[in-house]
This record gives sequence, C-alpha cells and structure tokens, in this order.
Amino acid sequence: MLGFETHSIRPNGNLGTSRTGFSVGALNRLERPVFKRDARLLNASVTGVVLTANPGDREMRENAVIAWQTISKMLAPRVLSDEAGFLPWTEDDSVSSKTMAELLKKRYCEIRSLARTASATSFETGTDEDVSLAGKALCRLAVKLDELTEISERRLTIKLRQYVLSSDEVAQLSA
Repeated sequence: MLGFETHSIRPNGNLGTSRTGFSVGALNRLERPVFKRDARLLNASVTGVVLTANPGDREMRENAVIAWQTISKMLAPRVLSDEAGFLPWTEDDSVSSKTMAELLKKRYCEIRSLARTASATSFETGTDEDVSLAGKALCRLAVKLDELTEISERRLTIKLRQYVLSSDEVAQLSA
C-alpha cells in the first residue's frame, strides 16, 4: 500500500510580499489609468479577433465601434491624416542613423496602415468581408500599441511613441 505524508506549510511572517517579490504596497501604487488603457487595448484586440472569424456578430460590431473610438483617441492626428508623404522623423535631429530611420519608417507606416484600415470601415454597416479585414487590423493595431506603451528602454521605441501616440498618451507614459 502506498503511504502519503502531508506537511503543513508554515505561514510566511512577511505578509507584505508574495512569492513573486511584489509587495502589496507596490501593487496598490499601480495607476488605474494604466489598467484602464490595458483593458481597452485587450478588449479591442479580442473584439478584432472575434470579428475576423465572425464578422456578422452584431454585439462584436458594436464593441468594435467603441474600441476604435478609444484607440483613435490614443493616436496622434498625423497617423490618420491624408498626408502620406510626411514622415515626422525627417525633421528630428536625434534620428541620425539611416538604419534607425528605416526601422521607424517601417513600423510607423505599418501602424498608420492598420489605423487607416480600421478607420475606413464602418463596423456597424460594413460588409462582412470589410469588417473581417478591419477587425484584423483593429486587433493588430491594439497589440502594436500595447507593445509601444510597454517597452520603454529602447531608443527606437521612444521615438516611435512620439510619432504615433497623442501627446496626452506620451505624457502619461513618461510620468
């Protein structure tokens, strides 16, 4: 016969920290706007995925309208403008490397293309094919914006933030 032993776990005398090393005080200091922004981006990405697979879903179409309104407020006006030739880093002296300029151009143009795809489609009245494509763009855009708001160490990302996000979003991330 197999024998089993049970051991009681002694309580940790340090109630202020968990196994991960986060203290309760540190978790409480996290700002609500960060959670709200992250939740909105998560909602937009999930909505986009659902619409990609099932563009006829009325509830998700309504959610997509709200998600797009939220995301569009995060974007700098130049991202959605009709001026395709304007590249913001061409006048920025801190972008001296040709490689950095090419990477900025590639990522900026990708984000701009996704934003314009999502904005060009009416989630409420568009055809299923258009809504499916716009849903995919909405999802990818939400993920890219989430990455952009989370990564702060890389110089390239900091520059891209300045060109893509609205000044209010950049200020919140810098604080």
